[in-house]
This record gives sequence, C-alpha cells and structure tokens, in this order.
Amino acid sequence: MLEEEKSGLAAIFGPPGQEAAAIINSLMQTLELPNIQVHPPMTLWPYNSSELMSLNVYPNLYQLWYGIAKIVDSLQWRSYAILYENDESIVKLQHVIKLSEVKKESVILRKLVAPDYRPVLKEMDNLSYSHIIIDCDVKVVSDILMQAKELDMLGYLYSYFVTSLDFHTLDLSHLEGMANITSVRITDPEDKRVYNFLKECNIGKIIYDSKTSEPNAFIQTEPSLVWDATNFFVRTFHELFLTGEPKVVSLNCDKKKTGIHSFRLANYMKTRPFPDAITGEIRFEDERRSFLSLQVVEIIKGDMRKLANWNSSYPNEIYLIRTGKQ
Repeated sequence: MLEEEKSGLAAIFGPPGQEAAAIINSLMQTLELPNIQVHPPMTLWPYNSSELMSLNVYPNLYQLWYGIAKIVDSLQWRSYAILYENDESIVKLQHVIKLSEVKKESVILRKLVAPDYRPVLKEMDNLSYSHIIIDCDVKVVSDILMQAKELDMLGYLYSYFVTSLDFHTLDLSHLEGMANITSVRITDPEDKRVYNFLKECNIGKIIYDSKTSEPNAFIQTEPSLVWDATNFFVRTFHELFLTGEPKVVSLNCDKKKTGIHSFRLANYMKTRPFPDAITGEIRFEDERRSFLSLQVVEIIKGDMRKLANWNSSYPNEIYLIRTGKQ
C-alpha cells in the first residue's frame, strides 16, 4: 500500500475482513484519507467520533437484526430453536431472543459444532422443535441442511429460517425436501442493475425464470457492496469537484503529509444520499448507514419466491408480496 501512496491516492477501499480493519482505519485517520469499508462492523453500535474518515456501507447491524426479529415474529412460531455458530450470534440475535420473553414462547439455543451437525439436529428433533433458526456462515448452510435431510428433518412439518444474506445464492436443488426454508437478502435478482453488474464483472450466476424467461441475477452481498461503494465514491468525487480540478497527492507514511480535500470528501459522502445502489439506498446518520430494505424469500422443493419486504423506514411493518395467483 505504501507504494500506492507514492503515486497518489484519493481513498482506500477495504480491507475485506474485520481482522485488519482497525489497523487500516488507524492509518487512514493519520493520513486523512477516506476509508470505505464493506465488512460487518465489529459491534451493533460502531460509532466512534474519532473515525471521521471512515465510511462503512455494510447494512446497519441494529436495523438488520431488528428487521430479522420482526420477520421471525411474523412467522408466528410458538416455539423454535436457535442454532448458532459462535458467541457473536447471541449478541446479534438479541431481538429474536427477546421475542420469547414478550410472547412467552419456548426458545432453545444450541451451538453448532462442525463438521457433524447431526447430534444437535437430532436433539432438536427429540425435543420436538420443528421450527429452527440457523445463524452461521453461508458456506456451511448446505452441509447443515443436507445432514437434516439424512435425519428426515426436511419434511413438510419442519420450517427453517436462515439469517445469512447470501443464502439465496446457494444451489439447493439437491435437497428436494418439503420443508419451508425462509431467509432474507438485500439485492433483488430481478433488478436489471444487478444483472448488468453481474454481466460486466462476470461474477455470480444467472438463472432464467422458467415461466417468464426473464434473467434472475444471483450475487453475494460483499461484491454487491463493493460495487455500490465504488459507484458511490466515483459519483460523489465527480460531484464534489465539478467546479475545479481535484488534487490527488502522493503520500508517505514517514512524513507528516496528508490528503488534500479528503475530509471534505468523506464528509460529503456522509451527507449525500446515493439512491442508485443495488443493495438499497445509501445514506448515513450518526456515522452508520441509516436505511435498510430486506426482501423475505421462501424456498420449498428448491424453488424460490419472494414473500415480503421489510424496511427501516417502517420498522414494525411487514409488506406481503402478492402474485397474480394469490
């Protein structure tokens, strides 16, 4: 990165994960360069007044998990099990857990232990928990559901809710179960902008609707956020410097030299909404992304359909989607 600084920088995107985020963010504060991040914040309340140069376009975690809790509540489950991957899940799912306190529902929590998930699944079955919430990395969801199938736990009596925003990108055609599997996503596969992004960058997958022959573009959350962050930055940079030539200076970590216009640019991005993002409109409030829209999707026998929408502007409402047959 130091070599890049010598040739000139306007902003830094990333890093891709949380591990190096604190180091990069600290360096960007010193150099006074915007640091645009796309990974989940470390906490539900990530605001830090000293991080004036940081922007994270990942969905507001408080809104995300509040929305998931409202969607789970709308399923009207009288009892359910929560299978989680790590202790962070307990914090993230606090709104879901609180539902049981308010409605006196029966809820049980169990930690997933890789790679054999059958013992915990069998325990849920023995305890007659047929409604199950799965909170884990999307990479292991298929394994969990396949092992559930081996235990005959994908029948019509079972329902699952998967919290991963990337669940809709999985190929689950091999499961062939009657269980109802619900999840959420922040990109719409039917959105032409998502399709154009996928075609241009050659990532994700395109599946043509068997009835309408229209293309549906399935792409994971992180590359979608990178795409949005890049377009957001380019448009903001262009708008801010319409009246004059922008200056991008070379920087050196060994010298007390900082970016020109960088604070102005970071501040402008935090005050200027970006409505054309494929992950939903980007706007900031209290240093966090302040708007979130979730699509609720359902999968039965490998077929996926949209059920409802939730958004942070009306956080206590779920908007059902009706088709011509409903």
